Amino acid sequence: MNRDWKSFKRVALMGGVLALGACSSKQYSDAPPTEDPQVFQGEGTVSQTEPGQLRFTLRADRLYRFDCTPVGMLGCKAQLRDGVTLEPIGAPWSSGTQVQHLTFFWKQATAGDVVLDIESASEQQPGGVFTYELRETQDDAGDALDQAVLQPVTDQQTSFNGFLEQAEDVDRWRFGVPANHTLAVGCTGPTNSVAPAFELIRPEGTSLTADRAAWFQSLGIRFLAAKTTGGDAIDLRVRVSGVYEANSVPYTCTVQDVGVDDFGDTPSEATVATVPAQLSVHFNYSSDVDVLAVDLMEGHAYQLLTVSAQGTPPFYIGTTVVNAQDTQRWPKLVSDDKGATFTAPTTGRYFLALERAWDGGIWKWEVPKTFTYKITDVTP
Repeated sequence: MNRDWKSFKRVALMGGVLALGACSSKQYSDAPPTEDPQVFQGEGTVSQTEPGQLRFTLRADRLYRFDCTPVGMLGCKAQLRDGVTLEPIGAPWSSGTQVQHLTFFWKQATAGDVVLDIESASEQQPGGVFTYELRETQDDAGDALDQAVLQPVTDQQTSFNGFLEQAEDVDRWRFGVPANHTLAVGCTGPTNSVAPAFELIRPEGTSLTADRAAWFQSLGIRFLAAKTTGGDAIDLRVRVSGVYEANSVPYTCTVQDVGVDDFGDTPSEATVATVPAQLSVHFNYSSDVDVLAVDLMEGHAYQLLTVSAQGTPPFYIGTTVVNAQDTQRWPKLVSDDKGATFTAPTTGRYFLALERAWDGGIWKWEVPKTFTYKITDVTP
């Protein structure tokens, strides 16, 4: 369903045209026996007092897409009506005045005529000209396991477009990711302030990431991400949220295979570090946890320090210390650029779980991913 715009023409495809003055009505009829997808294109006029009216003869049990582009008026507003009674079918669609172009979809249950009333989306500028296209189409991606659409993913960021055709629509996209690699995905809507809801799931339905559309937009973490352990497929599920309700809205998703995780996520996958140590730590995604294993001496004090970040504070590496038996925890030590001190109660192995942390201060939009972390014995 993702198509480049074609220039609109003043002729209608697959039908005749009948102009009826200021409240112009254009009649299109299907010409059997062809079953090629119906496509209607043309231009209409909205007066100061009357909408532009279009009439189409459509087929049963088909999904239709209507595109309206205003020319000399602020946005498009459309009301679908029964072709016989002229009763409205559902609520009107409106592009608003910020997103000029209007696209919406509906499922035509029965064969017959429908009427579309087209108006300006702004009462301050009611009249103008619009171009349009109506076509038979199909849902770009379904929600069932066997309806997911495979999308390519590489180590470079690539993007693809989709549509939430209606409030109940859910799109499911599938990505093949090698074992122990991390898939990062971010989806945005038609404006900077609007995003669809999206989450990463396993094909059988297990959620791998929380559904954080609003959090994604407000905190500047531009990607949700999940790591595969056995090289299984990961699905992206996109659905409506907030202002998307009752609209047909486009979205764009950016995906990337960000590679092998630099450090394991659990004590069993921990990387052994010898004190003193200075390491480059990269957080591939918002909830990434990197675990180090260190051997510490009873009564010794160790400084845990974020030497530098890809950017400036208030971001740093927060540290949770766990003993080898997992019977004691020292959670979320503020191991920022001033450092945190941990004194080992006994001699033995400890695990340091590192996470990206934020002290609440002012920061730039892009959240840093790479930090330098230092462990030093500072016992007097």
